[in-house]
Amino acid sequence: MDAREVRAFARPDGSLVEVCSLAGNIRAFPNHLHDHYVVGALNASRRALTMGGRELHVLEPGDVFLVNPGESHACDPLDDEPFAYRCANVPVSAVAALAGVPEAEAPRFAVPVLRDAALFDRADALFARAASDEGAAVLDALDALVADLLEAAAAAAAGGSGGPSAPGALVASARAFIDERYAERIALEDVAVVTGASRYALVRAFKRELGITPGRYLAAVRVMHAKSLLEQGRSPVEAAGLAGFADQAHLGRVFRNVTGLTPARYRAACGRSAS
Repeated sequence: MDAREVRAFARPDGSLVEVCSLAGNIRAFPNHLHDHYVVGALNASRRALTMGGRELHVLEPGDVFLVNPGESHACDPLDDEPFAYRCANVPVSAVAALAGVPEAEAPRFAVPVLRDAALFDRADALFARAASDEGAAVLDALDALVADLLEAAAAAAAGGSGGPSAPGALVASARAFIDERYAERIALEDVAVVTGASRYALVRAFKRELGITPGRYLAAVRVMHAKSLLEQGRSPVEAAGLAGFADQAHLGRVFRNVTGLTPARYRAACGRSAS
């Protein structure tokens, strides 16, 4: 039996920080991406964290893992042990405010995995406290933790190449088109026409640079917008239509595949009652 819990905390600017806890025989999470940062602590089981479809990291219990907005990543089991982890989904606005810069200049984690017992203990204790503590205390502690994780990741990457390289012009153009037209019926051929590339060149470029196909990128963008709509109190039916899904069932399948939760459960975790 899988146990999944989410608690949302509202920041002063209205954005939400989500603290999630998953445990049980959790399946693999296929390549996907988010519009927020992820700060996670692995409690049990070994996992393979793949960044961008090519950079593999083995996660051990006691590791802290870090994902930047827009980074595609997959997480696959490496053993048969029950899986357990906690994480915080942190909006870009929170990290930008912490650094005192515009959102477009928000700092990024320079490495995806930190093997640091003290940082793990802080993260794990904070996530455990989030189940009962007041929002202000959790948010203050999370700000301090994120600041230290950014510094630790930068130190770990010193002398290396740092984060992933920026996408090429073809992928950037395709992403811009999808980001703008996600709510419409978009076919691979439409993206190919706009970018002037063949469908096969598009797929190869996305797989090479992001580790996912254009179709999976479109699904991820739609999930991001559906989450935002659910946070605002929209029903799953409304969110499905406005985010470009064929129907509520389509949203439910894709949403659960990416987040591990149903749209209704996510909406409830954000403090919205069913209508």
